[in-house]
Amino acid sequence: MDMLPKCLHGIARRVYPHTRDLILFLGLWKHEGRQPFLMGKLHKYSEEQFKKYLLQQGYEHDYLAWIDEGEVLSMRKREGKKHQYHIRLHSDKEIRAHYEHAPEAMPIHHLVCTVKLRPKYFKQLLKEFL
Repeated sequence: MDMLPKCLHGIARRVYPHTRDLILFLGLWKHEGRQPFLMGKLHKYSEEQFKKYLLQQGYEHDYLAWIDEGEVLSMRKREGKKHQYHIRLHSDKEIRAHYEHAPEAMPIHHLVCTVKLRPKYFKQLLKEFL
C-alpha cells in the first residue's frame, strides 16, 4: 500500500520538487552526475517523439526523481503499488533506464536499495529508439 494516501498525491506533486531542491541545496543529500544505467542513445527520433511514445506506453512525468546532470526528460511507469520503471533522456541523447521501488510507496527502499536493470524489458520497449 502506498505510504501516501491517494488524496495526498496532489500535494506531494506540488511540494516534493521544492523539498528535493532544498535537501540538495542544504547538502543533506548529495546527487551529482548521472546514474549508471545506460541503455544507449536516442537516434532518428526527437525528444518530443520519444516522450509521446512513452506516454502511449503508460509512462508519466516523474516529478519525484532526482535530476541527473544533463537530464531533459524523466518518465516512469508504475508496476503495481510498490515498483516503477524509470527512463531518463539526457541532452546528449543518452537514454538511461532502471526498475526500482516507487518512492511514494517505499521511500527508504527507493533511496537505499539496489535497483534492477531489466535490460530485456527496456531493450524491447526502446528498440526503435536506440
